[in-house]
Amino acid sequence: MSDPQTLTVTHGPENVKIIPPVSQLLQVGDKLSLSCTVESVPAPQYQWLLNNSDLNRPGNTYTIEKVSLRDNGNYTCVAYNTDTGLSAKASVSIAVYGMNAVPMQPDDALVMGNAWCPTFVSVPQARPRLKSHH
Repeated sequence: MSDPQTLTVTHGPENVKIIPPVSQLLQVGDKLSLSCTVESVPAPQYQWLLNNSDLNRPGNTYTIEKVSLRDNGNYTCVAYNTDTGLSAKASVSIAVYGMNAVPMQPDDALVMGNAWCPTFVSVPQARPRLKSHH
């Protein structure tokens, strides 16, 4: 009788998701924390992009302790399986506003591709509420 053998079936990446999966509205100085989940064997390599530019941050989490206006944009997690040679991605939009700016009404927001891009107006020290508009 021979020794038992283990068979590993490689697959993926599939079902890539960013958590939280919805667009966020943050004030300058707020914390941004994103996590990327994926189904893949073996575990994938990760790449984070901001507006299609590599952020040079490996791993399935991306955190900024204090966001600034330059952190606005579309964040993408790319998962790459070295065994299958396949990749998959998910994206989420992040809007950062300054201390004296808030987004206008949702009807005034711009939609560029799949990204939600709010329009901002200057007002004294108000903190806006994010409203979903589907």
